[in-house]
Parts: sequence; C-alpha cells; structure tokens
Amino acid sequence: MKRGKYIRTEECRKKSRDSRRAFLDKGGKPWNYGLTKETDERIAKYGRKCSKAKQENPKPAWNKLSREIRACANLNCNNTFEVRITDVKKYCSVDCYRKKIPKEVRTCSICKKLFEVIITSKRIFCSVKCSSKSKKGKFSGEKNPSKRPEVRIKISKALSGKSKSKEHIEHLKKSSIEAYKNGRKNPFSGKHHSEISKQKTRKTIESRGGRKKENNGNWQGGISLLPYPFDFDKDIKEFIRGRDNNTCQLCGKTGEQEKEQNGRKLCPHHINYDKDDLFELNLITLCDSCNGKVNFRRDFWEGYFTFKLLHGIILKSQTAR
Repeated sequence: MKRGKYIRTEECRKKSRDSRRAFLDKGGKPWNYGLTKETDERIAKYGRKCSKAKQENPKPAWNKLSREIRACANLNCNNTFEVRITDVKKYCSVDCYRKKIPKEVRTCSICKKLFEVIITSKRIFCSVKCSSKSKKGKFSGEKNPSKRPEVRIKISKALSGKSKSKEHIEHLKKSSIEAYKNGRKNPFSGKHHSEISKQKTRKTIESRGGRKKENNGNWQGGISLLPYPFDFDKDIKEFIRGRDNNTCQLCGKTGEQEKEQNGRKLCPHHINYDKDDLFELNLITLCDSCNGKVNFRRDFWEGYFTFKLLHGIILKSQTAR
C-alpha cells in the first residue's frame, strides 16, 4: 500500500471498533499498557518527536490567543468590548442583542392591559399574577392529575424509601408554631368528613391494629397510668387555682363556666409532664379541653407555659416596685 492519506469508510471504522471492543471484553490490553519512556524505547522516541515538533511550531493555548477590541453591533450603543480573535461575539451585552429583535405591543388576555414584548416571545399575559389567574380552576377537583391512579402510583414509587431530614422536620415545627401564634387556622377547620371517608379511615385503622398503646402516635410508654404522689392534694390545687385567678391560662375560661359545662373544677397541669414535680412554677391552671389539647406537641407547650409563667412573675415584680 502506498503511503499517503487514505479515507476509511464507515463500514471499515465500525469493524475496527467492534474488533477493539471484543478484544477488550476478553481481557486484552493495548500494546503500550503500563509502559513509560523510562522502560520502553518506543515511548521515549515518540515523546522526543512530539517535543521537537512543538518547539519548531509552537501554538499558543486557546485562552492565550491574541485579543482585540470591537465595537458593539447595535447602532444605538457606543460601547466597546475586548474579546479573543477567534470569538464570534458581536454585542457587548444580552440587552443589546435583544434590542436587534423587533418588538410589538400585545393585550393581556386577563386584565386587558397593554405590554411590550419581542416578536419571537410566546407571552400572552402581562404579569405572573395574570398567568396564575388563568390557571385557576384548571387543575382542581377531578382535573387534578394527582387524583388519577397511574399518577398516584408514580408519586408513591418516587417517594417510597425517602425520609424527611431533621432540618426539614424542624422547619415544619417552626412554621406550625408561627402559624398557631399568628392565629392562622387549619384550612379544614369548620368542615366535616363524609361518611364514606369515615368508613375508609376506620378500615385502615383496624387493618393496622387500631390506635391503642404502641399503635398510637402519642403513646408515651404508659406514664398516664402512673399514680399521682400523696403530696398532690387539695391544698396545692386550690393554691394554683387562686394564683391563676381561677381561670384557664390558655383559653381564658373561668372556674364557674367549667363547672356549668362539665360539672368539674379547673385542673392544675404539670408543665414538664412529670407527676412527681410539684414545684410551684411547674403547675398551671387549665380547663378540661385545654388539658387534653396540650398532650400533643409537648415540647412546644412546655416552653410556652414556662415563658408565660416567668413573664407574669416579672410583670408582677415590676408593678410592685
């Protein structure tokens, strides 16, 4: 075969690629595998040849090519910018590039306001607010894609095995506490479940073994069955009620109202949920409904009532002075 430049066909290239892959799959290695210029004369000779060629025809790196100053292609712009010679940049900024595209005035399909956009844009709304208004009601009810069974299966597969991080859980706790303090209610408040949904929840609870003891999310190991100490008598209870003016410190219900509605007195609540701790600052007066409410989110209520008691004591000391 004569020496010179020969162009290989695509079929020839494919054959060489396949043969190389088969060779490597069988565990074969190229001839220069593990060889260096110190151990093999062929590698050293090729290295000397390459270094000599670089010295004879030195080529600058792509980032060290000579640069030039150009004027912006936008006729209304007088700015200049510096670029490499090989660069095809014609405009000094994105704004100048956009200005070359002609604009037109359109009417918003929601608020009927006029707004200016480039011809190639697909915008039909003047703002994000109008865009969100146009989507309102399109994906509600049966139109919601997440209500389709095939979409639900995809969502459950994507979320299976994933657990919320500690930072995410703490963020949710803080947001719920702030919402409660600001008076924001649950979006379901004032509404009622249908009979069908009630039957479904009953079946799911029964299939999981009910909500007793360990199956209950608020299970604390049975500490509610522990007896109160003998020192927790009527005198302590009456003292705590008198200190709090015989009113619930959460909802403001008085002792008379509690007796009329439930036929019982207001109950002293242990702030740290320890029945043996009868310290004065660990007891606070609550009504029956609020006493049941504070059994959930115990960390939050413990901090809330501790701050409330200490704040009240500080205010009393300041007024006494």
